[in-house]
Amino acid sequence: MKADKQEKVREIAEIAQAMVPLSGLWQYGALVPHLQIALYQEDVNQSIKQIKDLFDAARIPWNMSTLPLFYRIAQESFTFYYSFFTAFIHSVC
Repeated sequence: MKADKQEKVREIAEIAQAMVPLSGLWQYGALVPHLQIALYQEDVNQSIKQIKDLFDAARIPWNMSTLPLFYRIAQESFTFYYSFFTAFIHSVC
């Protein structure tokens, strides 16, 4: 990746990291860009760290039905996805 594009990618990752908590979104979303950067750079240690951080974030419940962005989503759909992710994370870790 060219140096100017690397800087832009890092900038986007930092913006995502700042916007997620401001919007009340799941912290998982703020971590994904950093994992993508580490994977692209083939940085094994950073990739492993980012994956661990993603698993840690996935373990923290996030109730999207209380957020203005998602107020129309039914609680039942949230419960299904939360149950799926909880079971998945527990089976992997």
